[in-house]
Amino acid sequence: MEEIPKREERGGDQIQDQEESSRRNQWEEEMYWTHFQFTHFCISLPSAFLHSLEIPAKFSVNSKHKLPASVTMTGPGGANWTVGLTTGPNDAVMFGPGWREFALDNSLRANDLLVFKYDGGSRFDVLIIDGRSSCEKAAPYFAGRSVVAGAPLAADDRSRAVIKRRRLGSDYDHVESSSKPTEVAKEEERKRKSAMRKARLAETEGGFIAVMKASHICRKYYLSLPLTWMKRHLGVEEPEQAVILRTEDGGKWPVKFRMRSDCCRGGLSTGWRQFAFDNNLRLFDVCLFQIAGDVAAGPDAVVSLDVKIFRCDG
Repeated sequence: MEEIPKREERGGDQIQDQEESSRRNQWEEEMYWTHFQFTHFCISLPSAFLHSLEIPAKFSVNSKHKLPASVTMTGPGGANWTVGLTTGPNDAVMFGPGWREFALDNSLRANDLLVFKYDGGSRFDVLIIDGRSSCEKAAPYFAGRSVVAGAPLAADDRSRAVIKRRRLGSDYDHVESSSKPTEVAKEEERKRKSAMRKARLAETEGGFIAVMKASHICRKYYLSLPLTWMKRHLGVEEPEQAVILRTEDGGKWPVKFRMRSDCCRGGLSTGWRQFAFDNNLRLFDVCLFQIAGDVAAGPDAVVSLDVKIFRCDG
């Protein structure tokens, strides 16, 4: 007879645990949607995706009060497209006007996986995974942009607007790749491949290659480094490390390497902007980084990297 209340007691504990778990989940959801600056969602493209695309309902419900009438979509290569938001069946929020141009310019196909990062305002960064290979697509890094050649920048001519125009073209904010003559587009692609091929031939063990994107040379001025390379040559024990970048003409630039707190990401920050300016780096230029000599350990160690630049304009 005494077993019955024990079972009831255990049942009561289970209900209490479930209620606490439910309250905790509700709190976590509220914190994420109301206090996190960046939120993410992904969409596997359906067969009929070209003219509009429905945003996941959970994201729409929690972000509807933030979303403007139109947003900026930034592709992997740093190019921007303006896309309008519309309301579809059952009050679903859809990517509408401008979405077709984004889809065509980035060579999207059914079953491709798109990962959207929302900044809480009017911008989405989009990562594009090939639905057939499950690897990131290469084509979007070269979508919709042309490089405008020009003279090296003068020291007194480095305002943000001027830098952006000279490095990425005055029409950076919205250009359709289909508007460029086929011959010109093919020539640009040939030059980019040639620059990468030269860098690959010059690469030795212990080096790595970086293709310049907009975030490297005009927006964030931050160059992420490969994780395996960082762990092998820089280590992740120190959150910050001094680095000297050296070019073939004898130039030297002090920069800071910073490791993120999760020890899974890091890159060149302070000083990298000056290096990009002084060497007139442009979109799709290829930089080859090689360790120069032995790497010392400890917080006061300085790492020297030799940098070779392969221009995408020949």
